Amino acid sequence: AAVVLSWLSGLAAAYTGHRSQLGQQTAGEILGLRYHLSHVSPQKLHRILHWNPNYFYDLAPYALALGVDRRFARSMGQDHLPPCGWFITELDTPRSAEEWFQLLRQAVDTMNQNDRRFFRQRFSRRR
Repeated sequence: AAVVLSWLSGLAAAYTGHRSQLGQQTAGEILGLRYHLSHVSPQKLHRILHWNPNYFYDLAPYALALGVDRRFARSMGQDHLPPCGWFITELDTPRSAEEWFQLLRQAVDTMNQNDRRFFRQRFSRRR
């Protein structure tokens, strides 16, 4: 019965892969944000930063998750950033957007390694 249900589930997924209206809207919004982050001009970014100084830091995690962090950082140029209010470290404060993203990538990699280590230890103890 499990094999038949698995086979039917696979068949249904292969032939009914249409997104709902909400799914299409959400995918469009995510792709639109990705496009914006990868194509924002330095001039437009500086205008936005004038009105919202935290704009860069607010969108940085999304740029990292969507894989456009390097392009988003390049649009900032070599301008110095103010300190980030939500990412606190004992290291020297990064000065440019590219330096800041390198530090953020290192932190995310460290967290991922710690998560993997934790789960390996937790599940190896149960056996």
